[in-house]
Amino acid sequence: MKKKILICGNFNIVHSGHIRIFEFAKKMNTKLIVGIFCDKIAGKKVFIKENQRLKCVKSNTFVDEVHLITSSLKDFILKIKPDILLKGQEFEKMVNPELKYLNKIGAKLIFGSGNTNYTSLEMISNEFKDKKYSSLEHDKDFLERHKIDSKALLNITKKFRKIKVAVIGDSIVDEYVSANPIGMSREDTTIVVSPIGSNLFVGGAAIVAAHASSLGAISSLFTINGNDKYSKFLEKKLKNYKVNATIFIDDSRNTNLKKRYRVPEKTLLRVNIYDQRTISKKIQDKIFNKIKKISSKIDLLVFSDFNFGCLPQELVNKILFHLKKKKIFIVADSQTSSQIGNIGKFKDVNLITPTEHEARVELKDFTSGIVKISLDLIKQTKIQNLMLTLNKEGVLIQGGSQYNSQTEKLPSLCKLAKDPAGCGDAFLITSSMAMSCGSTLWESAYLGSIAAGLQAQTLGNKPITINKIIEEINNL
Repeated sequence: MKKKILICGNFNIVHSGHIRIFEFAKKMNTKLIVGIFCDKIAGKKVFIKENQRLKCVKSNTFVDEVHLITSSLKDFILKIKPDILLKGQEFEKMVNPELKYLNKIGAKLIFGSGNTNYTSLEMISNEFKDKKYSSLEHDKDFLERHKIDSKALLNITKKFRKIKVAVIGDSIVDEYVSANPIGMSREDTTIVVSPIGSNLFVGGAAIVAAHASSLGAISSLFTINGNDKYSKFLEKKLKNYKVNATIFIDDSRNTNLKKRYRVPEKTLLRVNIYDQRTISKKIQDKIFNKIKKISSKIDLLVFSDFNFGCLPQELVNKILFHLKKKKIFIVADSQTSSQIGNIGKFKDVNLITPTEHEARVELKDFTSGIVKISLDLIKQTKIQNLMLTLNKEGVLIQGGSQYNSQTEKLPSLCKLAKDPAGCGDAFLITSSMAMSCGSTLWESAYLGSIAAGLQAQTLGNKPITINKIIEEINNL
C-alpha cells in the first residue's frame, strides 16, 4: 500500500511552484493528498472562491485526492493521518507547528520545492521566412479572473502612440549561420558542417528599442558599439526601424555578436564575441548627460542590461538618483545566461522581468519555491512589481504592495515555437509600455505574453508590429 503524502495550502493560483512540488511528491511513489483552506480560514489571502480552487487542484494529474479544510489544521491532519507532510523548502528554517500533531500519529515532516528547470523551448524550424502559424492559445480563465476583455486591451494599445521611450543598454548583433550537416569527422570525432549562408538580426537593447518603435512609441536608444561592420549594420537597421539611436563608438571594443550555427531544426553551437569591460568614465558621463537632457521629455526608461559593460553600477545609480523625483516609469532587465548578471543593481524601480535563473543567482537561493524567490527579490531590490519569466511555463506575476502582494501565473500563450530567442525582450518592452500607460499589472503581463508568443513564432529577432498585436487581441 502506498504511503500517503499531504500538502496543504490556499492554492489561490496553481502556478509552476505548485506543479513542481506535486511532481516531487509523486516521485516518492506516494498517494498525493492536497488540503485546501476554505474561504473562511484563508480570508484575505485568496481572491478565488474555494470551489474554483478545489476544482483547479482536482484537475491536476499528479493529485490523487483533494479535500477542503473547514476546521483547524490539527483536526484535518489527525483525520487524514498522512505518513508524510510535505512543505516548501523555504519552511525548513521556520517554526512548523504541525510537527507536534505529526508526532502523535508517527508521521514525518519533510521539505522540498521540486526541481528547478531552466530548459527552453526547442527550435522547430530553420526557415527565416515568416510563416502563418495557428493563433496563440489564450488563457480565458486569467482574462476572466481579472475582468480583461479585448476592448480593454485595444484601448491600451491606442495609448502606445502617445508615449516616449528611452532604452539604455548593450546592443547585440545576432547572426544565424545556416549549414548543411556533413557528418562526423573520423580523425577527432567532431561534427562537421558546411556553412551555406547567414542572416543578421538586431538584438539586445537595440531590438527592445525597435520593438517600442514598431508598437507605436517614439523610441530612443543609448548604446555603445565598436568601430566595425556590425555597428554599421545596427545603425542602418535602427534607422529603418525609426529608432532615434545615439551610438557611442569605442575603437577598443568589438560590437557584441552572438553567432548561431544551425542545421535543419537545430542550433548546434552559439559563439559569443563580446567585451565585458566597463565603459570608460568619459562615455558614462556622455550617456548620463544625454539622459539628463531628455529626462523631462520621456515617459518610460528601460535598462536593457546584457552585462557587456554598458551599464556599470555607478552609471545606473546616477541615472536612478536623477530620475527619482520625476514621474518616469522605470523598468530593468539584467540577463544572466552565458554571462554574469546582477538584477539587484536596479533598486526601487517600477518593474523588473528576470528569468527564474537570474532571480536565483541574485538571491543565491537555488532551493526555495518560486513564490518565495519572487517575494524575497521584491524585498531585496525594493522594486514595486515583478514578472518572473519561466520559459515554456510562462510567467509568474508577483504584485507589490499596491496589489496586496498577490501572486498570479500566466502560461505561455505560444504552444508551437520557431525560436525562443528574443521572447524576453518582446515581453519586457510590451508589458512595460502598457504599465507606463496606466494599465494594470495583469493587463500588462497579458499584452507582454502576446508579444512574446508572436516573437516565438519567428526565427531571429524582428520588431513586433502593433498590427500583429491588435490582430491577436481580436482573436480573443
